[in-house]
Amino acid sequence: MRRQYEKVADEVLQISQEFPYGKLHPILRLPWFRRVWVFQEVVLARKVVFYCGERLIAFENLAFATDFTRVPYSKSDSLALHWRSYLEGHNACIRLLRLKEKGEDSKLPHQYLLTIVANLDVTQPEDKIHAMYGYAKRMELDWPIPDYTKSVAQIYTEVTIACFRQSKDLEVILMAIGPASEEFGLPSWVPDFSRRFTDYSPSKPPKIDPVPFRNKQCSGTTECDWILIPNGRRLKVKGRKIDYITAVSEPWQADATTTLLGGADFNSGQIFDSFIECIGSWYEVALQRSMTHNDGADSAHQFVAVSDLVCLLTRAHLGRTTLPDQFAELISALISCTRRDMVALRTVFIHPDNDNNQIRITPQMQQAIERLAPLIWKLIFRTTVKSCMGISNYNAKAGDLLVVLHGMASPCVVRPCAGGFNFIGQAFVPEVMNGEFWDGGSDEDDEWFTLI
Repeated sequence: MRRQYEKVADEVLQISQEFPYGKLHPILRLPWFRRVWVFQEVVLARKVVFYCGERLIAFENLAFATDFTRVPYSKSDSLALHWRSYLEGHNACIRLLRLKEKGEDSKLPHQYLLTIVANLDVTQPEDKIHAMYGYAKRMELDWPIPDYTKSVAQIYTEVTIACFRQSKDLEVILMAIGPASEEFGLPSWVPDFSRRFTDYSPSKPPKIDPVPFRNKQCSGTTECDWILIPNGRRLKVKGRKIDYITAVSEPWQADATTTLLGGADFNSGQIFDSFIECIGSWYEVALQRSMTHNDGADSAHQFVAVSDLVCLLTRAHLGRTTLPDQFAELISALISCTRRDMVALRTVFIHPDNDNNQIRITPQMQQAIERLAPLIWKLIFRTTVKSCMGISNYNAKAGDLLVVLHGMASPCVVRPCAGGFNFIGQAFVPEVMNGEFWDGGSDEDDEWFTLI
């Protein structure tokens, strides 16, 4: 039975000239699956059917047909994991609503719904929030009433504050990439939900962060302590300073539009190429750290820098999926090649396919880089005094301040500005994530930060 099951799953995921991303791709790439209004219609409806060619398919049958993306499957890979994201949000929201209608406990966090919103499309940015009102109301969430006389900044700020109050924490601000969201005049601590977080390119960096790094031990046993200043645009939060950032790398400037999932006719390989282009600057940050704080020959510094960077990338993975065999060796090889000769690097790892103009890399290297996908549009930094090395959003820069806020599951980067601080985004710092920094401090280290 197991073999029959895997045979069917293999057939569905089989890549061919007719189905370059498997047989699910023509169905699940339809705009129908990306629209906020459609999402609400699906989760509120009693029965949903849609056309598939000349046939009608019930939505629940599609979910059943793709169940191999949700149960253990020996060959599950990035393709299967991608399709899971299309269906799990729908199914979870439908299931919770049905439980609530039966009078059973079905708590739905604001942030879960906002995470779904963040990867759906709308024509008007206000509708990222307004289009979810019907479902949110049925789930008894405190959700802004649709009002098109309000600005986008007002609407997004209101739903963010509602999330604070329901969840009793500030975790939703970790989705913000500030102050990159100045288009609508948003406070730096309010996420910009207007565009999908999978819609990015070098000319259009992402506006929102899917928040890959979490460990509640980061801030010990504390709870978030915050005060909303009356005008609603300033947020005072309690926390502790760690250190200032002194050096940053180039970010991984991937272009989603060059992939099949981004609407391209074939995968160009730009995501892999852009990773190779930036990893050299990641290595330079690690090398500066070693040379600043250690004595020894250049070769020793280079060895330490490679080891430190591989360790950081391995720990940043946080066990979301299984790392491929020899992950450390593969990443080390990439770093070593970029230090010597980019042409030699491409000769070793990247092999042009003249038949279809695609770039192919070895399966092992592809798997290793895919596991680092949460680091797309991230950069590597190091701090001044403690010489911590970490990961943050593409807009972090030297002079920014690394802090831990009460009750938060990851450290944050803030930028001093007139009247307070701009929130830049979350960060991952191995020496902080497990509470080492927090446990070494005391209440006397606490201070208030005014986020603008």
